[in-house]
This record gives sequence, C-alpha cells and structure tokens, in this order.
Amino acid sequence: MEVLVQFHVHPSGADLRVLGQLTRSAVRETLVAAGAPGDCETSVLYVHDDEMRRLNAEYRGVDRSTDVLAFAMRESGAAPARDVGAQNEMLGDVVISLDAAARQAASRDHSLRREVAILLIHGALHLVGHDHAGPAAAGCGRARTMRKMERRCMDALLSKMIV
Repeated sequence: MEVLVQFHVHPSGADLRVLGQLTRSAVRETLVAAGAPGDCETSVLYVHDDEMRRLNAEYRGVDRSTDVLAFAMRESGAAPARDVGAQNEMLGDVVISLDAAARQAASRDHSLRREVAILLIHGALHLVGHDHAGPAAAGCGRARTMRKMERRCMDALLSKMIV
C-alpha cells in the first residue's frame, strides 16, 4: 500500500517529516480498516486555503475553501483504476488545507496532528466509497456508518500512539 505525500505549504512549527509519517500511517490504517486492497495507492496533498478554494470551486462549484477534498478514481463498485503497467490500484487523491486544519485544531482545543488525522481518515474513507452527504446517504444510514468508521480508525491510531 503506497501513500504519496506532497506539501505545497510549509506549516509554521510543524515538522514535515513527522507530518509525512502521520499521513502515511493514518491513511494506511484507514484503508486497511475499510477493506481496501493491499496493492493500492493514494496521494495526499497539503495546500493553503487559497489553493483549496480554487480546487473546491473548480471541482465542486463551491467558491470557498474547505478543510478536505477527496478525489476518488472510481465510483463505488466500479472497476479498479490502473495505469497500463502499474502494479497498484490508484484509489485517488486527498487534499488537505493546513490553514483550515490549524484553525480547527485551535477551535477544538487539540493538536494539529490530531486534526490532520481526522481529516486524513475522512478523506481516505471517501476514496473507498464511504459518503455522508445528501439525502441518499442520510436515508440509508451511510452517514452514520461513515461516522462509526471514522471513530474506529481514530481509536486505532490512538491505541498505537500515532496521534
């Protein structure tokens, strides 16, 4: 399971090496818990609010920043996305605004690491088909299922002292 990490932002007071390790651990733990194939790949990109706003406007039609976006390579139940000659199934990309993560961590009185882990778990679950938005998700309990998975993944990270 490969997790590629890129930083288009340098957070003040944050160690990029440590944040990269947290990213790989949180995404792997989440994907394993969600039953993702072992031969999968995902990427995580950290950006500022202005870049997140641009992405949110371009891909979702919402002209404001957000904390996390997930771009799944396939719809739930669709065939795996593999480049010709690639060994791993590409699940998709998670984009996190470190500006938003820092604000949310401060307002919730916990660490940036914990907030980033929450956002990584949320984004990774979207890549494997979990959803929480819209009447279909609410009506069939998918939002509740996603929240349970998020708690289970965070508990696993906490038990391993990753967060």
